[in-house]
Amino acid sequence: MRLLKKLAALSLCICLFALTPFSLCGTAWAASDAFANNENQSDQGTFVLDEYGALSSDAKQQLERQGDFLAERYHMGVYLLVVSNIGSQQAREYATEYYKSRNLGIGEGKSGVLFLVAVDSRDYVTITYGDGIKAFTDYGVKSLEERIVPSLKDNQWDNAGSAFYHRATYLLEYRAETGSAFDSKSSDSAQDKLFDLLLQVGMALVIAGVAAGGLSAMEYRKMKTARLKTEAADYVERGSFKLTSQNDWFVTSTMSVVPLPDDDDSSGGGSTIFSDGFGGSSGGKF
Repeated sequence: MRLLKKLAALSLCICLFALTPFSLCGTAWAASDAFANNENQSDQGTFVLDEYGALSSDAKQQLERQGDFLAERYHMGVYLLVVSNIGSQQAREYATEYYKSRNLGIGEGKSGVLFLVAVDSRDYVTITYGDGIKAFTDYGVKSLEERIVPSLKDNQWDNAGSAFYHRATYLLEYRAETGSAFDSKSSDSAQDKLFDLLLQVGMALVIAGVAAGGLSAMEYRKMKTARLKTEAADYVERGSFKLTSQNDWFVTSTMSVVPLPDDDDSSGGGSTIFSDGFGGSSGGKF
């Protein structure tokens, strides 16, 4: 059942791209002039805020579509902010002020997650707000940044953006499926990793699939006189093949593994809420 849910989510994601041309926070939102009473994303109407111009046009368009998908499916604003530098400010301070001044977030709780990249000063940080604080635990944010930072170090901006949205999608789907956020006692099972891989491959190959479908349709129209054979031997030219022996071999088996419950009752996990009401990480350099 779990695998079926994952495949259903994958199918929804692929359908979203195929339809394009070829291709919990208990902290209330504090009253502040910086926060308008807007229940949509931002006043720019976008999720990819590349003020530096680091991303390619194709990558930006694809990530924008993924942001739209996540907002509609999970009611969560997932933002990628790329700037030149943050001046004398700390990365968290810059990111939170940007989040508030641009009125980011989804719904009355302004739920969202924002990943900031300062290209010239080599800073990064993840901040969360509203329901985003519960959806992206400290452990989940750490797993998010671990997948992004290697690409940042190599100045692979498109890959970094893709890694951010892919992991954010995984973490949101994990909570939707299990009823709890990805946390310190969670793990990426082999099945989860397969789903994550399929999600990435599905989004990358959907355009190629559309093109292949068109070519297949053309070839199909050329084969209206073709008829299916009823036996495998019908496809072998008479006299060209002679079977001398036949054996049946058992070659595979299936084993199910059920993990034992964790006896460690120690506390931990969850999300840290900073004094400004935001969650997320302390950031770092890449």
